[in-house]
Amino acid sequence: MIVHPAYLRFIENTHEHTQIFANLPPADVPLHRPRLESINDIAVYLGVAPEMIRYIRRYKSKHYRSFEFTKRSGGKRQIDAPRTFLKVVQWWILDTILAHSDVADHIFGFVRGRSFIDNARAHVGASHILNVDIKDFFPSVREPKVAEAFKSLGYEAQIAAHLADLTTLNGTLPQGAPTSPALANLCFERCDLALLQIAAEFGLKYTRYADDLTFSSRTRIPPETVGMISDALRVQGFVLNPKKTAFMGPNDRREVTGLVVGAEGVALPRETLNKARGWFHTAEMSPNEHLAHIERIRGTLELIRQVGGRGSEPLVQQGERALAKLTAAALLT
Repeated sequence: MIVHPAYLRFIENTHEHTQIFANLPPADVPLHRPRLESINDIAVYLGVAPEMIRYIRRYKSKHYRSFEFTKRSGGKRQIDAPRTFLKVVQWWILDTILAHSDVADHIFGFVRGRSFIDNARAHVGASHILNVDIKDFFPSVREPKVAEAFKSLGYEAQIAAHLADLTTLNGTLPQGAPTSPALANLCFERCDLALLQIAAEFGLKYTRYADDLTFSSRTRIPPETVGMISDALRVQGFVLNPKKTAFMGPNDRREVTGLVVGAEGVALPRETLNKARGWFHTAEMSPNEHLAHIERIRGTLELIRQVGGRGSEPLVQQGERALAKLTAAALLT
């Protein structure tokens, strides 16, 4: 509830600043974005004391919980998750300022109504695919670039700097803040334009899902494309992860954001389908032993439904039977 927009509406409707909120003048910035003449206006919109916003900014590191987790590919990733009060402020910034930004058609990550499945489907029919990955995507986005992003949305330099301060940690975008994905997309705009130009030069199709960049073609992709992509990114402060650069041709299994791309559609990798098939079978045969996994099985089934592809229908039917058995078993416990 704390991070949900309904919580913010609750504050607005119950706090003594409701009348002030209602009487604020129309925005001079693009439609739907609130007017901000000082950082204290955020406190007015949220119905909290301005001192709270100032306290958060003064002791920002105390308003994050930092931890690490192991990535599937190995190595560690640090997460800096905002605590309750800062998270409420960042959700407000996301919902009222960033959510109304236009997002280009080639961007699929962190965009409402678009998914990694849509990203893969954009390359259906391609015979050649190049996947590259940006190293340390969020930490590579510096605070001045974030301030420029807020300025591009219509805010004056000082307000943009304040907003950037509220959405960065140690001078970069924190992985774990609700505002970081949308801001990363905004701050990557110049890179996207440069990459679209490279794609046009070689007759390629370009899409991006977060830090995963994909280029595809019906003909061979020149190797020098990688160097040009790397140079374009470096100018804006981003670096490629060479370990994740992959060329895939007609004789290879062509994958985009974890899905196999064919001539007519996308599909989950065979290994994933086989694992799901075995899992559904054991759950159907022994439902009482898999009650703790019911939500995971439900999620796997929904993923297979959404992706579809050759051979998915029998697996969906098997998953539905397994889920029915699990549901029945759960009702008896």
